[in-house]
Amino acid sequence: MGLVLPFSLTRRLERGKSRGKLHQHLARRLALLFLLGLVHNRLLDFKFPELRIPGVLQRIAVCYFVARFIVMNVGKRGQSFAAVAILVGYWAIDALIPAPDLARA
Repeated sequence: MGLVLPFSLTRRLERGKSRGKLHQHLARRLALLFLLGLVHNRLLDFKFPELRIPGVLQRIAVCYFVARFIVMNVGKRGQSFAAVAILVGYWAIDALIPAPDLARA
């Protein structure tokens, strides 16, 4: 998904789509993927306390949204900075926040 974003965005801009339309498309795709993930995780059983919200499709939807938003609004240098910031942030969370009920070595 990540490798295709610059190519698909360039193609859509060449076809004459405005940035506003691209943002609408992005929001619609986020909502659709998130909703499909909820339906897959038994949204229609109406057992809301048992509903799994952070499922795989929901995570893909959020990651797609963030990646596409960065590609649409930030240059190559900003994209590199965002990638490094995300990796360092992930490392910090993993290294500094202990998992519940696990002893640190």
